[in-house]
Amino acid sequence: MKKRVCTLLVVVALAPTFQIARAQETARIRGTIVDRETKKPIPGASILVQGTAIGTASDTLGNFSLLVPLRDSSSLTVRHIGYKETSRELSLDKPKELILEIEMEPLPIPMGDVEVSSGRRKDERFPEYTFRAADLQRSGESDITRALHYLQPWLFPKTELAWQRIRDNFTFYVDSTHCEVDFLNDLDLKQVKRVRVWDNRWGITPMGFPSLMRSRYVVSIETK
Repeated sequence: MKKRVCTLLVVVALAPTFQIARAQETARIRGTIVDRETKKPIPGASILVQGTAIGTASDTLGNFSLLVPLRDSSSLTVRHIGYKETSRELSLDKPKELILEIEMEPLPIPMGDVEVSSGRRKDERFPEYTFRAADLQRSGESDITRALHYLQPWLFPKTELAWQRIRDNFTFYVDSTHCEVDFLNDLDLKQVKRVRVWDNRWGITPMGFPSLMRSRYVVSIETK
């Protein structure tokens, strides 16, 4: 009888240690976020492990990597402006590496936002990102450069010094007029109606917004 009691006490004593050790074990999740229709990578998508503070953002190629504590089940939530929120259920009961490809479904584009002339879009091609007034206001910032950083931190820097270092990567237009990044400090964020961003990596610029100095991104800011 004493032997059984001792064995039970040992098992009970070791149980918390086992749970702590298990909690310290992790699984690595790697993956790529892509557009369901075009299969192109989606940079800047927000990836969050539900029930935790663990999260990251996809890089310029749509790739991401996370270390997640072991648990019987978990799920990833993926968000990006212009796409429906996506969730993926996971089984993380032992140390391993999961490799995922997560597709995001584009939200429908309201017809009122498409301008047509002679059967063609005025912009010649769709922008990579479109931020509306509500998106900018959600940032809680009063400065447009900080609001853009909040929405796409991998693309837009936060500090003025960082902007100075990469200013040649951007060509800015405010109401179709070219301006330098310094001019953005004078903009009233409440008066901004829409911001559109085109990636100029292939050298194809939107109609009416030429890329200057071979900059990587063209940004059009429209005010009310």
